[in-house]
Amino acid sequence: MRCFWFNYVQKTLLPILLLAYFLIFSAFSPSDHNQAVELLKKLSLNTRQVHSVEMSIQIKERINGDFKTLKSDFKIVSSPFKIYIKEEFPRKGLEVLYVEGQNNGKAWVRPNSFPWTTLSLHPLGNTMRDGQHHSIFKSGFSFFIDIFVHLQQKYSDELNNMLEYNGLVRYNNTICHKITFTNRHFGYKSYVTSEGDNLEKLSYKLKVNDYMIKELNANIHSFDKLDKGLKIVVPNDYGASFIVYIDEKTNLLAGVKVFDDKGLWEEYTYSAIKVNPRFTDKDFNTENPSYNF
Repeated sequence: MRCFWFNYVQKTLLPILLLAYFLIFSAFSPSDHNQAVELLKKLSLNTRQVHSVEMSIQIKERINGDFKTLKSDFKIVSSPFKIYIKEEFPRKGLEVLYVEGQNNGKAWVRPNSFPWTTLSLHPLGNTMRDGQHHSIFKSGFSFFIDIFVHLQQKYSDELNNMLEYNGLVRYNNTICHKITFTNRHFGYKSYVTSEGDNLEKLSYKLKVNDYMIKELNANIHSFDKLDKGLKIVVPNDYGASFIVYIDEKTNLLAGVKVFDDKGLWEEYTYSAIKVNPRFTDKDFNTENPSYNF
């Protein structure tokens, strides 16, 4: 009798119990794309509530095949747009201040090196964009959130095979939800420029990285101006894959890695985040005694 019961459990009940266990726990599997979608929705909603922010960003960007790393502290107000940046590494002490509607649309830049004076530079000009994947206008979270939303809408019918939730991980000493987005459609296409196009406008219009466009086209010499009718190559999407880290406590972006067809393209790590701080006019004034303009 005991032998019969053992065989019955082994041959009949055990497979059923194992199947039930698999079905129950697979519903909460860390690879469940539905969980990734919900987390990205929360990320988007929370980011829309950020009207001002103070934080540090560690930046790693591939420039002409080599990686450039820097770390800066930021103060940002979304509307009207204001930004103060102080670089900690490698050009310690470099400062940038931009206030919408002031200084004829230019940023104040204090290099903390030669020529040892404050410069007024166009934010989209070659000098400020040299060796930078993004303009100052894309600082913070919002641009990446727009990219994530765009890709989810564009590939809404395929998210099951593109989005993956990888569970909780430690990233930059923070417990984060990790999400992977794999875009097998990533590639390049031809584009003909229109009147008034520049790389910043193309970036927003096509939801791609404008520095990547610059590297792909030897006939582009300026970030802030493109001739009409110029035949160029552009990426069809922002990246081939993404790894997104969302702070478990705040549901805000803690970090993002972007890959193209050659490997890592860029990585941004956000820390010391203060959401909606009460800035004063002094925070965005060249006369601030804490600044060196």
